[in-house]
Amino acid sequence: MRVFFRGWKRKAGIATLALTCLITVGWMRSIVVADFLAYPLNQTPLLEVASNSQSIGWKIQPDAGSDLSWDRLDWASLPAEPVSWWEANFHWVWRQYGFGVADGIEHTSGVLPNFEPSTIVVFPYWSLILPLTMLSSYLLLSQPPKSLSATTDRDVRS
Repeated sequence: MRVFFRGWKRKAGIATLALTCLITVGWMRSIVVADFLAYPLNQTPLLEVASNSQSIGWKIQPDAGSDLSWDRLDWASLPAEPVSWWEANFHWVWRQYGFGVADGIEHTSGVLPNFEPSTIVVFPYWSLILPLTMLSSYLLLSQPPKSLSATTDRDVRS
């Protein structure tokens, strides 16, 4: 078994597979729970990562104002609503197959009060999981180079 993990491809394949499993857990969690992670950048811009309704999104709010009374990472977890947070709060510039770009103002207060115009980029979890799964499969199942397979045969015979 030790011989199987010789070489960088197999090790990278295991790391990619582990990352894919973690993202899948986030995908399943986003069905029932909406998670928000916010961090103020240099006092005024606000960066927020959200996982909701089988999608993940990044939001940058260039002028969060002086209402931010915190200067550290903030996390909130709320029950998922029947109408997606993405659908209810933003003006979409482009939306197709779960991907989207918005530039609108929130209509509700959301996690933090007094949001202003912001840029939001959203994409579905499957768009991360499918390519990572294919990459992991390739890295794990591809044949090792000839020199490595010759060494492996010699090790097995001994």
